[in-house]
Amino acid sequence: MTKNQLLQLGGALLLIIAIAAVWVFKVRNAPLPSTPEMGIVSSDAGKMLVPEESAHQKPDSSSPVTEPASLEQPVTRDPFVLPAVLTEVLHQKELAKEEERRRKALQPPPPSVPVQPPNLKLQGILWGTARPQAIINRKIVSVGDIVENAEILSVSREGVMVSFNGQQYPLKLATRGGERGAPSE
Repeated sequence: MTKNQLLQLGGALLLIIAIAAVWVFKVRNAPLPSTPEMGIVSSDAGKMLVPEESAHQKPDSSSPVTEPASLEQPVTRDPFVLPAVLTEVLHQKELAKEEERRRKALQPPPPSVPVQPPNLKLQGILWGTARPQAIINRKIVSVGDIVENAEILSVSREGVMVSFNGQQYPLKLATRGGERGAPSE
């Protein structure tokens, strides 16, 4: 970079800094916007003007608005207390939410669609061991296993109990030509 370019760049930076300093000075010394819940200081006597809506009320010692000692002291409010306007808006929103909850609670629940259990075929039971097992859909399973999104609850000589979508369904062995345990031909 040449000397002229460096001087131009330095001048531009100084101009930007000066503009920023003026802006910060104006922002810091700008008057605070007045709101209905804040008192406004009159310029002639340095007295607090009370908003019209609260003029008929007694002064409250817990009020966030304080009377300034002089014109140079700004009117302040407690930054941890929400203004009355915001408190009212939030209260109205809470009331609307509560009304919506009540309305939903009074509506009848939608009709439940009957859930069909998965197509499970019990093909065999292994019950002579310490841990009974069953053959369902060509898979060997025991209590606690899951087949086709159905949990195996129990395995006994009579059949298998499965749970699907909170409902319990019994599975029985299919018989060939008669009673279970009859000799097949």
